[in-house]
Amino acid sequence: MSIFPKDYTVPTTGGGFMTFEDYNKVRILKAPVIGTEYWVELPDGSRKPKRVRVGVNVEVGEVALNKYGGLSISHWHGYAVYNYEEKKVQVMNVTQKSIQSALRNLDSNSDWGEPTKYDIEIRRQDDGKGYTVTPLPPKELSKEIKEIIENTRIYLENLYSSVNYPYGGNPFEEQMDKIDVASLLEDDDIKLPF
Repeated sequence: MSIFPKDYTVPTTGGGFMTFEDYNKVRILKAPVIGTEYWVELPDGSRKPKRVRVGVNVEVGEVALNKYGGLSISHWHGYAVYNYEEKKVQVMNVTQKSIQSALRNLDSNSDWGEPTKYDIEIRRQDDGKGYTVTPLPPKELSKEIKEIIENTRIYLENLYSSVNYPYGGNPFEEQMDKIDVASLLEDDDIKLPF
């Protein structure tokens, strides 16, 4: 007897969160979600991240302290990327200012432009205190990579904290509390009981 449906297989295309290594080669797939990431301490002493949109106020009393006694809070970008090392689509969480600035500079550079059109190398600096971001010449993605990307659904908005998912939800699953109710109310075909 099994607790899983008979035809169930573990998905191989959704890859969870990318971990920065000394060398990383990625292709950004779409615009990032941007906001503030802060850590909260749970009653059992463990810590979990919360992410909110730019402009949303953070309750300072909720923010855990880092190892230096400061608030554990950062500006944050969440990207959908194809990770060449892992050969799958993953979420790349970026709180490092050196990476954020480099990606923003490439995007606004007329010679490079939107970083979804070329691969990017992210290397940890030898001293371990930062990263170097290098754009690679534009090239067509292989048929195999295109197929992996097309078969992976990713919902970056799920990374934000919400009422039902206070620490964010799974970016590889659609979540009902993320549906835009205002757009439903504008649809004349939908009749709501109020």
